[in-house]
Amino acid sequence: MPAKFRRYEDALARRGFFTVVALRFVLWMPPALHAFFGVSRVSFATHFWGSLVGYALPLLGMAYFGEQLFAWLAEIPASVWLATGAVLVVIAVGTVVAVMRKRRRAAKA
Repeated sequence: MPAKFRRYEDALARRGFFTVVALRFVLWMPPALHAFFGVSRVSFATHFWGSLVGYALPLLGMAYFGEQLFAWLAEIPASVWLATGAVLVVIAVGTVVAVMRKRRRAAKA
């Protein structure tokens, strides 16, 4: 295994539960994530309990607020969606630029 991936694997082994909770909370159920946890060193118990905690809040929220949320989102004008997308793109580009500058400075030092 390449050293870069080994570093992630070691971090996942140290903080497996919180990593599983965070990824399940944010990404829900993509098949690639299932495969990732299947080949990682996260134990089944950690995976099970982390998934349970990570799924609980989003699923309960969608069950309770889902219909109202989608109705509200449908009423938002397209211009607001475009502005929101533009702001997110600017933030993403700014973050990438800042990280690249930081890495260049660190490489020069």
